[in-house]
Amino acid sequence: MKTTELLGAKVLLPKKPATKGKHAGEERFSKLGRIHNVVFAPFKQGQPSQVVGVMVQKPDIAGMIKQDDAFVTLESLETIEQGLCVKDPENNVDKAAIKRLNLDFDTCILWHGMEARTKSGKTLGYVSGAEFDQVTGVVLAFLVGDGAGSEALVGSFAIKPEWLLGYSNGAMVLSDEAADAQLTGGLAAKAGEGYAAAAAKASEATAKAGKVVAEATEKGAFALGKTLAKAKRAIEDATEPDAEDDSERPAPVAAEDVRLEKPSVEEQAAADKSAADKSATDKSAASKPTAKPASKSSTQATANKAAKGFGMQLGRMGKMFSDFKDEFDKASK
Repeated sequence: MKTTELLGAKVLLPKKPATKGKHAGEERFSKLGRIHNVVFAPFKQGQPSQVVGVMVQKPDIAGMIKQDDAFVTLESLETIEQGLCVKDPENNVDKAAIKRLNLDFDTCILWHGMEARTKSGKTLGYVSGAEFDQVTGVVLAFLVGDGAGSEALVGSFAIKPEWLLGYSNGAMVLSDEAADAQLTGGLAAKAGEGYAAAAAKASEATAKAGKVVAEATEKGAFALGKTLAKAKRAIEDATEPDAEDDSERPAPVAAEDVRLEKPSVEEQAAADKSAADKSATDKSAASKPTAKPASKSSTQATANKAAKGFGMQLGRMGKMFSDFKDEFDKASK
């Protein structure tokens, strides 16, 4: 079995069977969490490496408060339909488990993700996993590679347990024999290619994929920019003053035949009467509600038009991002 098969697995704790209702007598389980690392026994020269348990990440309380990881022994994990169930959790979880196994937990090792290099200083990659006996936990081989992407093409180095010399400064130290390890797992390993040739192909494939993604992103961004520009122009057009408001205003007319002379008695009497009538009309109008100025109505109409234009563009936002995705997909093919 490979340690990578354990990572991400759901771990459950058994509960007392229901005693009432239609589910009476059925087995019940509660979720402990998911496995996110594998624990190896402390390294001792001349003794085989061994998987002793796993670290289980518990779910956050109310989605905010993090809980400490739980240590679960390897031998207690039993496969069920829903995931992995812990047998006898009272003796196989955390402190009780550590005490029962007589482990020096502080010196246990998490090999996953650790850099691997030879005694002479040659870097081989990073520890991606290990093959081990599911019953005893004894490691049959460590797997070392450059990463998930290149390992699919190149494969991993199968490191024999006897090549392991220990660890130093956070790195796995191997004998120089490990530099001649054979590839396993990847397409190149199956084709019998050397590591250098396979690694070159992996780099070439990665560079090509990066170029395609960059071109697709650029085309998608261009389509998105065009849609945003249309939205901006529509809002600007909607907020411009209407030409018809200016057309309603009469053009100024030059005054002609203007005369300055003293009015006659009849004209003066007519003017006084007109002024008295105007005063009475103003008093009557003051008691009535004042009509809204036409300019305010025109401003409101312009605002409504702008809001309508903006709303229409918001309605097209979904299509905007859809266009971006379409351009990205086309360029990625």
